[in-house]
Amino acid sequence: MKILAVDDDEIGLSILSATLNSVGYTDLISASSGAEALEKIASSLQHFECFFLDIQMPDMDGIELCSKIRQIDAYKSSPILMITRKTERQYIDDAFDAGANDYINKPFDSLELTVRAKIAEKLVLEKQASARKDHVVSSIKAEMEDMLRFTAQETININSEPNMVEKLALENYLLQLPRGKAFHTKTAAFAIKDFESIFTRSTPSIMHNMLKNIANAITRNINAADYMLAYCGSGIFVSVITSSKDNYPGNLERTIQTSIDGMEFTFDNGIACDVKLLMGLPPKKTSLWSSSLTLNPMNSAMESADKKRRMAPVKQLCSPSHDLFEHNALKAG
Repeated sequence: MKILAVDDDEIGLSILSATLNSVGYTDLISASSGAEALEKIASSLQHFECFFLDIQMPDMDGIELCSKIRQIDAYKSSPILMITRKTERQYIDDAFDAGANDYINKPFDSLELTVRAKIAEKLVLEKQASARKDHVVSSIKAEMEDMLRFTAQETININSEPNMVEKLALENYLLQLPRGKAFHTKTAAFAIKDFESIFTRSTPSIMHNMLKNIANAITRNINAADYMLAYCGSGIFVSVITSSKDNYPGNLERTIQTSIDGMEFTFDNGIACDVKLLMGLPPKKTSLWSSSLTLNPMNSAMESADKKRRMAPVKQLCSPSHDLFEHNALKAG
């Protein structure tokens, strides 16, 4: 454990160093003032892991030095032990307010000093173990994000609902329908407003999660016996009802939006994100012998939904400070 001991009392510093050395803490650097301590912290190639700071020192006392050390990112949680005489105990509360973890009295008791150092070392080891664990978790998460990464325009397979299919599968199904059944299919598309902006602020895993939640909202509000739903990229879903007995409810866009609002999507910084879904429909079919009974309704519905979202008023996704968080992720609350 690399230790920095700071004390303007040369004898006290020697006793502290000798006692710590005797119990195995030999990697110890000393400083006789707060200013010298800060210089050694700044110039050290290896981070200090523990600090012993004398409270009463001229120019910069140990409490002020403790506060300055805590302002350094690398030392926000490092163990800091204050050295004090029993007559100076009134300063201890101020020391803890400045970020100290513990204190030890002068003159030193070798057993007490050893115990305090062992406790500090345990904190250091726990911090190192936690850092290693965090690194492993971060690495796994990064690998997962790379595996899930996709472009905003890309068609991906969500597979979150029983009726979900890939876009290609939906197109192939429609192309193979008999003319009579094709005439009775009903098509609708659903486009996420401000999708590009939301996408750029989302991690792949969170984007997948959001699309799954929206697919769920669409599915549970269509309420048809036979239908298929596909994600077609660019924040657009297409639904096809294949039963002649079912149709889309007249208030479908509103009920889907109510479900989405209940999901309370937020950015990673906790600020709410207003996710809106707009519904588009193709022109009505007028003839069984029309040449546009296969993919044209699907494409027309997608164009209708996309046009609707492009014409919708642009609404700020969150507070202006959001621009400071360009890589923030969305998550479903």
